[in-house]
Amino acid sequence: MIAQYGSNNGFGWKLNEAIGAQIVSVSMALPIENSNRAFATFMASLTGVFVLPFIILNVMLSMLIIRSITNMSEAANEILTGNMDIAEFSDKGHDEMALLAKLFNRMRRSLAKAIALIDD
Repeated sequence: MIAQYGSNNGFGWKLNEAIGAQIVSVSMALPIENSNRAFATFMASLTGVFVLPFIILNVMLSMLIIRSITNMSEAANEILTGNMDIAEFSDKGHDEMALLAKLFNRMRRSLAKAIALIDD
C-alpha cells in the first residue's frame, strides 16, 4: 500500500474514495438465547408476584372466614333438627366473625329458652 499510495497523509487516500469493504457476520443464537432466558425469568417472577399472594389470600380466607361460616351453617342445621347440645362458638375478638358468633350463640340460647318455655 505504501508503494501504491505513498507514506504521507493516510497513504494518499482521497475523500469519499472507497478503498475496501469488509463484511462481518455475527451469529444471533447467543443474543436470542439470552433474551429468551431473560423473558422466562421475568415471566416466572411476574407469575410469582401475582400467584403466590393469590394462593396465600385464598388459604387465609378459607381458614378465617369460610371454615367459620361452614361451622355455623352446620350448627344451624343441627338446631333446625332439634339438637340443642352443640357447643357455643368462640366470640373472642372484635371483627365481624366474632360478632356473628356472639349473635349466633345468643340466638341459640334464646331459642333454647323459648323451647323450654313451650315444653313447660
